[in-house]
Amino acid sequence: MGSFVLMPLFLCALTSLFDIICSSALEAKPGENVTICIEDEAVTTGYMFWFKHTVDSAPLLLGCKQVKRSGETQKCYFFNDSERIKMSVHGKKTSLTITAVTVSDTGLYYCSFIKFAEIKFCKSVYLQVKVFGAVRTSLLTILIFIILKHRKKLADQNTDRIHGWQAFESAICYNNIIIIKFILYSTFQQSQACFTCYKS
Repeated sequence: MGSFVLMPLFLCALTSLFDIICSSALEAKPGENVTICIEDEAVTTGYMFWFKHTVDSAPLLLGCKQVKRSGETQKCYFFNDSERIKMSVHGKKTSLTITAVTVSDTGLYYCSFIKFAEIKFCKSVYLQVKVFGAVRTSLLTILIFIILKHRKKLADQNTDRIHGWQAFESAICYNNIIIIKFILYSTFQQSQACFTCYKS
């Protein structure tokens, strides 16, 4: 992943109506429409595929087209297109358009094609969908409210048997990760719970 840089690599002209900048890394906000573009001189006729890959899962097939010698494309009989994710092929260029991205769309995207009975892979693009500003603040506020409510509930339930308890909440921002911690100290027990973590 370290080889990906946040800079345009080349200009990808899909049609005479619009251009798309092809980058090795893209960043988007939830709800935006994103088009990932790849150009590869090795692209030829036959079947072409788009995949998404994350560190904790196998590659997920997102799109498939059969490219004819005339340059025309048609659907693959064994793959059903998604309403939200659309693939297109224009000569040596192929693109994948994702409508209304969500955080779960974060991952490594790449295309492949079959040439001389071998599977060839094109360049890859890393897409990161991030939660910014107001959304992140709202999530933080909700988590703090849950912590305070949980602390009060524990205090009400354990008044008779827990003495000298003290609660400590902290919001720690480290390496772009916000961690909400709730630690309960008591003369009888000590517990620590990390409620949740959100990438900032």
